[in-house]
Amino acid sequence: MIRPLHPLLVRRRSSSTAALAVVALVALGSGCGGGSGDNSAAQQTVLTFRFTDGGGASTVTLTCPGKDTGTKSACAQLAKVAPDVFSPVPKAKVCTQIFGGPEKLAVSGHYDNTIVSAGLSRENGCEIDRWDMIAPVLKALALVGP
Repeated sequence: MIRPLHPLLVRRRSSSTAALAVVALVALGSGCGGGSGDNSAAQQTVLTFRFTDGGGASTVTLTCPGKDTGTKSACAQLAKVAPDVFSPVPKAKVCTQIFGGPEKLAVSGHYDNTIVSAGLSRENGCEIDRWDMIAPVLKALALVGP
């Protein structure tokens, strides 16, 4: 035969369960990003640029906001063109068949809470346009000359 629990024990369990539920809800609510707290860590940009020019390769990691003059400049230039510059050229777009050079760039990491994995080149007019958009960033990072 099963004996019912004592009413005080049942209430105590219910109140402790309710208290635990309230604590859990408060903890979850405080972790939401809807407040006016500082979300700069969540908004941080960390990108790795791997540049090749047919002869050698260079790799630089950019973290924004930057701390030194070159990094601050690169972050400011990146803000002007990102995230559009990371989007591939649409397959149906007609591009001039002009070869701009052997340079290639692979960009990976996070930009403004978005995962980035992009390849840029100078293999046709459309790609050259994308390259020209990101060129100021590459110059600020000293990956390409002035």
